[in-house]
Amino acid sequence: MLKILTKIFAYLILKSIHKTNKDSQHIQIRYNTKSDGETLPWRVISNGEEKLAQNVIINSNSFGEKTYIKGVAKYNIAVYGNVIWHKDVAIITN
Repeated sequence: MLKILTKIFAYLILKSIHKTNKDSQHIQIRYNTKSDGETLPWRVISNGEEKLAQNVIINSNSFGEKTYIKGVAKYNIAVYGNVIWHKDVAIITN
């Protein structure tokens, strides 16, 4: 019962965050498994487009999520906001 209530509460919070800015996008941040660990270690996915980043700065509420792509589970840090790029740095804001 507690798990169900927790999921409902999280859903309501995320829904209210998303409503605060109509122009916000669902942004996912994942580790780039093809990186050598030093160069472009982050994948930033927004509007179906992926861009690699050296660093990610999140100035917004974020949450962990699990999605499935072709039946494979992917774990993301997710944000509802907007991405501003400065060279290879993704800055995510409300």
